[in-house]
Amino acid sequence: KLEALGQFLTKSKLDWKNALKNLTRISNPNIYDVLKISYNELKKEEKSIFLDIACFFKGEDKDYMTMIQDYPDYADYGVNFLVDKSLITISCYNKLQMHDLLQEMGQEIVRQESVRDPSKRSRLWHHEDVYNVLKRNKGTIAIEGIFLDMSKIRDIHLACGTFTSMSNLRLLKFYMPNRDGFSIMSSKVHLDQGLEYLPEELRYLHWYGYPLRTLPSNFDPENLIALNLPYSKVEQIWKGEKYLNVDGSAISHLPSSIADLNKLEDLSFFGCKASVLPRVLSGLSSLKWMELRDCDLIKIPQDIGSLSSLEWFVLSGNNFEHLPASIKKLSRLTYLNLSGCNMLRSLPELPIRLICLDARNCERLRTLQELPSCPEELDASILESLSKHSRESTQPRIYFNFTNCLKVNGNAYNILAEIKLRLFNEKNFDTQRGISICLPGSGIPDWFSNQSSGSSITIQLPRHCCNRIFIGFAFSAVIEFQRDSDARGEYFHVRCDYTFENKHVDHCHLVQYLTIDSDHVILGFQPCCDIQPPDGDHSAAVSFRFLIENKKCHNEKCCGVNPVYANPNMTKSNTFTLKFAASSEEECTKPRIEFHDKPSRSGATGNIPGSVRRENTTTLQQQSCSSSQIFHKRGGFFSFLIRNEVMLCSVQFFAQTGFR
Repeated sequence: KLEALGQFLTKSKLDWKNALKNLTRISNPNIYDVLKISYNELKKEEKSIFLDIACFFKGEDKDYMTMIQDYPDYADYGVNFLVDKSLITISCYNKLQMHDLLQEMGQEIVRQESVRDPSKRSRLWHHEDVYNVLKRNKGTIAIEGIFLDMSKIRDIHLACGTFTSMSNLRLLKFYMPNRDGFSIMSSKVHLDQGLEYLPEELRYLHWYGYPLRTLPSNFDPENLIALNLPYSKVEQIWKGEKYLNVDGSAISHLPSSIADLNKLEDLSFFGCKASVLPRVLSGLSSLKWMELRDCDLIKIPQDIGSLSSLEWFVLSGNNFEHLPASIKKLSRLTYLNLSGCNMLRSLPELPIRLICLDARNCERLRTLQELPSCPEELDASILESLSKHSRESTQPRIYFNFTNCLKVNGNAYNILAEIKLRLFNEKNFDTQRGISICLPGSGIPDWFSNQSSGSSITIQLPRHCCNRIFIGFAFSAVIEFQRDSDARGEYFHVRCDYTFENKHVDHCHLVQYLTIDSDHVILGFQPCCDIQPPDGDHSAAVSFRFLIENKKCHNEKCCGVNPVYANPNMTKSNTFTLKFAASSEEECTKPRIEFHDKPSRSGATGNIPGSVRRENTTTLQQQSCSSSQIFHKRGGFFSFLIRNEVMLCSVQFFAQTGFR
């Protein structure tokens, strides 16, 4: 491009402007020819996928893009082939990425299909080209995809037969850019005379502010995979889609026929004032993601437990008082958002695989599910797996958020333990995670033997601590809210940095994107299974510092830390219990755990040596009590929490090493 610009050094100002305009849309021929060599080697189907990404899907989710292609399985193969050819990349967030020069080359290939007449090109994405083709009703059979950013055009009034000549149209998107998740203006595409036709080849239809109550009566949605009609006037739901988005539409209730959408995977009704869900939902057997935020729902049906594939469930901003007990049957649910449900008074037993519970700003929430029975003793041989389990993990922390739930009772500490108790039964739960919980409070629990005011604390690991199996650290911090601050409502994050005397440094993010209006306490557990504390007569200092990021109206009031060990059971061989640091020198010198009947890699079948013993269990004496009572119960919450973290490690280890 620099060489091309050099040719205009002696030209007029108008020539310069024209040259710059062309260079934004036409690659330098030399670069274009070189880059096109790789493209020319592709098959027809691979070329089509490459051009779709270059024109429409750069930065979009890979799985979503492949799903709406004509042949999704081949599209997935084609995307991987393009990655192998270095024509595209896939980000760590599964987003399609492409170098700017390659994207420009792809768009130039499409432009060369008809330099003078955009209506004869296969793909239209530039707002001026789209506007001119639609305004003049010049659509042709050549057009396969149209993406229009409506924020860049003037209002346009389409003829009722605008799409009649576009029988091969498979991708249609009229959209508005988002700001913080919300579109910034109203639709600019109008259908004053209605709409007579939509191509049956359509696989993806996104029309922000669709102005009619229904789609054309003669439209057959058999091929339609994704239907997004946010903030539209539509009042009807169609069958056949896998992705359905009618956020903010005029739908006043969800029809019972929605249960017939057995292929539907994503369903979003954000802002639709539906008030009541259909009584029967069992037909939604493929549904993985459901957004029902701000729908004025006053009741959740018992049949919600039949959504066997559901993984992500957003119910924030609704008006129901209780969740049905059947919600515990959602065995694949990992994310549940109940934030701002101001009428919610209690929570039932929750699903076993839940990783994130967002219950912030539930002003009337009081009652949480109590704990079931839990094993008090675990087989010692499972600890061998901990030495083989890496502390490194890219998985998110298990996080339960009860911020600004000022009426919640102390059982909030137990609900996380309950989840951890049952998670170890899930053999597909294949990673070790940190844990955080946040709720109103102003003090560190009494059972934290190491406490300090302010944000920092240093503890001394006792001599002979390796006579125990070191599991990790439990910690707590109180975040003090400055009531006279002008920064009320500001988001902040809290992390913990810890340093071993041997210069090993690590950190963990305890909570992120918090906003509070009073003092809050954070409880957490960080597994450190591959860190070896000092042995023999040596000791080591471990320093912790709790840091508030984006600190404006909050201070670190106080903090507490306990190392967590596995203690040998002196009355029953090969079993252990968990202990929060040794309380005396005598306890530090008890005999070391010895492993017996260690599992081998011989491939032998039968019972696994070292499996968790469950025959001797103790039922917790649960009572209705205040926050302070459970808050200061020595180690009760974390004993459950960490005991099951250890069992999780064991399950993962045996699964990875081939034991069944």
